[in-house]
Amino acid sequence: MTRQIMGLQGDLSLPHHSDLDALANQFNDYFINKINEIRDKFDMSIKFENIMRADNIFDGHILERFVPTSEDEVRELILRAPCKSCSLDPLLTWLLKQSVDVLVPIITAILILSNVQMLHAFKLILIKYTQRSL
Repeated sequence: MTRQIMGLQGDLSLPHHSDLDALANQFNDYFINKINEIRDKFDMSIKFENIMRADNIFDGHILERFVPTSEDEVRELILRAPCKSCSLDPLLTWLLKQSVDVLVPIITAILILSNVQMLHAFKLILIKYTQRSL
């Protein structure tokens, strides 16, 4: 699924193996060892207590769910956009704005379907990791 989303072609190839569980454990051991090697290079005399503390406190709204957009919202966004274009644009902005009444239902449907497909993709690529004791 992720290869398709990223536009990559071809089959996946795994190292030679006779047991999938053993291969998964080899991958796990490799990455755990790699992380441990990186950690061993850190100067442990430095205090890392507040390294993850943000300098700015978030005071916005937390995104808890996706809400489908409306045609009115899409129309407003299109009409507020500056009339700038480049050679890579599939449609010139002034032409999009001039045809907004015809195109808004189509663009809105594409956006809604894209969000649904994206949410399904997220559900399909959920990976659960359990840490093994070393």
